[in-house]
Amino acid sequence: MNDNFKNELKTVINIIEEYKKELEKLSFQKTGFEKVSSHINQVIQESEEATTNILNSTNEAINDAKQILNAVGILRKEGVHHPALESIENYTESIIQTLIDNLTKLEFQDIASQRLLKIGSFLEEIEKEVLKLLLLFGINEESSQSKKEELEEKLKELEWKKEVTQNDVDSILEEFGL
Repeated sequence: MNDNFKNELKTVINIIEEYKKELEKLSFQKTGFEKVSSHINQVIQESEEATTNILNSTNEAINDAKQILNAVGILRKEGVHHPALESIENYTESIIQTLIDNLTKLEFQDIASQRLLKIGSFLEEIEKEVLKLLLLFGINEESSQSKKEELEEKLKELEWKKEVTQNDVDSILEEFGL
C-alpha cells in the first residue's frame, strides 16, 4: 500500500507539473491582453474624436445653410424675385436634409463603441482569470521571458502599422493562442 500511495502521489505531481507547463504558456499572453486592450481603447478614442469632429462640422454646415435660407427670405421680403432664388432655396433645403440624415447615420459610432467596450471588458476578465491561475500555480512571468519578448515584438509591429487588417490581428492572436 505504501508503494501504491507513492505511485499515486507521483502521478498527481506529474499531472500538476504538466498543468503548470501549460499554464506557463499563458503567462506570456498577459502582455498580449494588455496590448489588445490598449488598441481597442485607442480605436474607441480615435473614432469618438472623429465622430465629434464630423458632428461639429456637420452642425456648422447646417447652420450655414440655414443662414443661406434666411438670406433668401430677406431678399424675397425686399421684393427680389429671381428664379435662381427658388433653386438656391430648394438646393439648400436638400443639403440640410442630407446633412441631418448623415447625423442620424452616425449613430453606428455609439453602437460600435459599446461593442468595443464590451470586448475590452471581456479581455480584461480573461486576463484576470489567467493571472489568477498563474498565481495559483506559482508561475512567474520571468519563466517565459523569451516568449513574452517575442509577443511584444509582434505587437510593436502592429502599433507602427497605420492600417492593420483584421487578418493581421487574427493571425497574431491565433499565433499566441488568443
